[in-house]
Amino acid sequence: MQTVLAKIVADKAIWVEARKQQQPLASFQNEVQPSARHFYDALQGTRTAFILECKKASPSKGVIRDDFDPAQIARCL
Repeated sequence: MQTVLAKIVADKAIWVEARKQQQPLASFQNEVQPSARHFYDALQGTRTAFILECKKASPSKGVIRDDFDPAQIARCL
């Protein structure tokens, strides 16, 4: 029996292959613009920053919170 994570990875691999067929990298590679923001410079800054994730549900546990309001959750942080 596959774990939930193994199923997600397998499904995503199929999706990625289909996407490659629909939109090859060469079809948009020349249109990609470099970012004005520098990732490594941001890490060296003096400000503390967080990347947060909030989820209403998870594939393995189902609904975590029925009254899911991301804006309200962010204001509480």
